[in-house]
Amino acid sequence: MSQTSQTKLNDIDLHYAVTYLSSRGTDIKWRNEDYTTMNMVKAIKGEPLKGYFEISLNGQTKRIDNANSSDFRKICHQPLVRIIEASFIGPHVLVPIPSSKTTSVDQEFTAKAIANQIAASKSNAFTCSPILFFKNEVQSSRAGGGRNPYSIEDNMALSASVDSKIILIDDVFTTGAHLKAACWKLHASGMNVVGAVCFARTVFENSQPAFGHRSDKIDVSRPFDLFEF
Repeated sequence: MSQTSQTKLNDIDLHYAVTYLSSRGTDIKWRNEDYTTMNMVKAIKGEPLKGYFEISLNGQTKRIDNANSSDFRKICHQPLVRIIEASFIGPHVLVPIPSSKTTSVDQEFTAKAIANQIAASKSNAFTCSPILFFKNEVQSSRAGGGRNPYSIEDNMALSASVDSKIILIDDVFTTGAHLKAACWKLHASGMNVVGAVCFARTVFENSQPAFGHRSDKIDVSRPFDLFEF
């Protein structure tokens, strides 16, 4: 019996606007900006905020709390538009990564809303194509659901194919399992993923500023183990 390995994908650039500090590190001293980005993520996901946060909007300070958190969801795409303009050249298709409960491309979910907002603001360069969904609803990762990219990919389905370069869109990047699964599913159907953009990346230490465009290389390679008998 012989075994060979093939690598079909390598790295892609993940771009994000803020970092989102995980609460796992109990000995880490949280900064005001860490609480702000935590509440930003809660607002985007439609979850209750812990207090409030403030942003600068059109030169004015705007307070976001539980009463008006939907206002933030209407503008959270704006820094991502600037990131995409600075990082990608030419027309691209934005493919949102589905939420754990997305079992139809017709359903609304957070990443789809963000991708639609980006496309609407840059209609000549980007289109939103929500072609990924799940065959079966699963528990979210935040609620203890699985983070195995192989299992996630196996449960993913495609509604169509696109010929243009693809940018994956998500609200938060944590382990990368869903990003890998999406890359694998699209690549297996001959599609070209050139990068990913999300609002926040989860971090477990806060030595860097929480705000500001950053990018990281994410390994999305997939070794294929082929057994010959």
